[in-house]
Amino acid sequence: MVTDERIHVVTAWMHSEFGARIKVSAMARRLGVSGSRFAHAFKAATGTTPARYLKRVRLSVAAALLSYTPLRIKEITVKVGFVNNGHFVREFRKAYGLTPSEFRRRIA
Repeated sequence: MVTDERIHVVTAWMHSEFGARIKVSAMARRLGVSGSRFAHAFKAATGTTPARYLKRVRLSVAAALLSYTPLRIKEITVKVGFVNNGHFVREFRKAYGLTPSEFRRRIA
């Protein structure tokens, strides 16, 4: 059985290891359940899928890095776990309505 406490363990792992390649199957193994049981329990507890939750964490960290560090966008892309800079920019724009460059200029 997957409890909210066990989901919390996985979300904490996502927040601390957001830059790593984390697969749903690895999350499920960490809890000792099947991938489908884990995905169902995760969505029931959080309202979203594990992959979407992790993407949200990564984009949130990226926004903070854009706001508070001089790191280049390509460096942030890699640091938060995106492999492709173009994909990162598209996902960031979907989430925030601005490209990372526009976001940084707005908050400066």
